[in-house]
Amino acid sequence: MAKRALVIGASGLTGGALMRTLEAEGWSVIGTAMSRPREGLRPLDLGDGAAVSALIHELAPNIVFLAAALTHVDGCEEDPARARRINIDGPRTCATVCKAIGAVLVFYSSEYVFDGEHGPYGETDAPRPISVYGQTKLEAERAIADIGVESLIIRTTGVYGWDRTSKNFAMQVWQQLSAGERMRAPSDQVSTPTLVDSLAEISVRLVELGMGGVVHVAGRRRFCPPARLDICPRPRTG
Repeated sequence: MAKRALVIGASGLTGGALMRTLEAEGWSVIGTAMSRPREGLRPLDLGDGAAVSALIHELAPNIVFLAAALTHVDGCEEDPARARRINIDGPRTCATVCKAIGAVLVFYSSEYVFDGEHGPYGETDAPRPISVYGQTKLEAERAIADIGVESLIIRTTGVYGWDRTSKNFAMQVWQQLSAGERMRAPSDQVSTPTLVDSLAEISVRLVELGMGGVVHVAGRRRFCPPARLDICPRPRTG
């Protein structure tokens, strides 16, 4: 298999890890960025269908990793039209173009396609999103399936890793405690946090194995916060 990849959303946490992993594995890879431009990355608004189509046709990759999305859950509730444009229309365009050029699409979905009542969830469990964000991810999954492109849909959860520009939970804890600030966090969520480097490596391995359909990728250990979670900086001594 030719190793030409396009990573849409390469300036994000998952996309950045994919770029590092693919380059280390000897792939020819090009990445895109939108809100956080970086040297060497092509600018791309996932919600701009014409631009997405033009770039994929220009680069003609055989694998497209779609790691870009509007992931701010509250932001999706506040602006559902924007959430749909980026999280549904964008993946639909990617799937349509990938099918036209014979490329495989790897799409990153979320645990938010479930209602959270009876986890942990398997691939055969019925989705039931209760948020705009979750609904857009599920509709994107279905759009990709309806188009019939060769695809791998990876659902993941609690992705974390070292990236000073990222707002993942681990970085928020580090940044606020380093500044000597207290941090409050939800105490009613159970998660299996996923190290982004592992997510990227597993993603590439699944592609190389020719895997398709829906696959859940998450950390091994479940994190159950105490009834009250109020993180405080360690007192300084000396």
